[in-house]
Amino acid sequence: MRVREKGINKLPHNMVHTILEKHKLASDQKSKQKRRKWVKYEGKHTNSLWHTDQYMLMDRRWMGKWLMVYIDDASRFTADWGLLDEATTENAIYVLDKAISEYGKPATILTDHAPRFYANFGDSK
Repeated sequence: MRVREKGINKLPHNMVHTILEKHKLASDQKSKQKRRKWVKYEGKHTNSLWHTDQYMLMDRRWMGKWLMVYIDDASRFTADWGLLDEATTENAIYVLDKAISEYGKPATILTDHAPRFYANFGDSK
């Protein structure tokens, strides 16, 4: 009997795994059951680690604008920020350059994996 003939179009992956286990076609993997250790990235001193992120503002006054911020992890000091029309690599570099010219270069910068922070296939800036 087919599952779709019963009117079921989607099955959660854990249900599929349970059915496969019941028929001895799958088994639990111990390596996937271990709790993964949480890694906290923490700057020990000023300028050792900056965090950066961007956020699209939804307030009517700033609708469609992007706020991009670089924050020192140890002191929680805002190294620099920009209110931008677009969240682009060029704008991220512009705000970063302003922060570096004012406070020096940090040892490390931690970003999310937004495309504006990572090069595509050989592009480098």
